[in-house]
Amino acid sequence: MRWMEFASCRGMETNIFFPTRGEEIDIRLRKVCADCTVKEECLQDALKEEIQIGFRGGLSAKKRRIMVQNQRHALRKAS
Repeated sequence: MRWMEFASCRGMETNIFFPTRGEEIDIRLRKVCADCTVKEECLQDALKEEIQIGFRGGLSAKKRRIMVQNQRHALRKAS
């Protein structure tokens, strides 16, 4: 995935992207993602690959699950 070469988090310690259950996401991590030029690609990859853990594309796994559920709900309503 070529977009990974441009990620703001490239070279960072990966364990910070996988907080333990109940642990707060480090504010510095949110800042890294907020300023990242490939945040959308990272998010889309996490959604496509159905990655259920970690912080990707500026969103926690929980927020990604909620996002997918809302999209599915909207599609069901539209059909």
